[in-house]
Amino acid sequence: MNSASAESGPRVLTIDGVEKETMRDGEEKFVLYFRNEPQGLPLNTTNINALYELCGEDSDDWGGKKVELFTIMTEYQGRSARSPEGDATP
Repeated sequence: MNSASAESGPRVLTIDGVEKETMRDGEEKFVLYFRNEPQGLPLNTTNINALYELCGEDSDDWGGKKVELFTIMTEYQGRSARSPEGDATP
């Protein structure tokens, strides 16, 4: 999942689960998957910490929880870029 997935505006998605995966560059990251979405969202430290606060520290309990996905502008490799972000929903 990338920023283009959320550019049409915020969307509420249901977490399916999280898996640890090896990225193309060889780095291992946790990837968040949503129900009815084919692509996962690779998580950075900021995302993981936010999810711990919103959903609890045991990622096995995240399934079924709803989050709102949206994009923000951030800096990536020295230039501005859109980045997918999320927040909990009631």
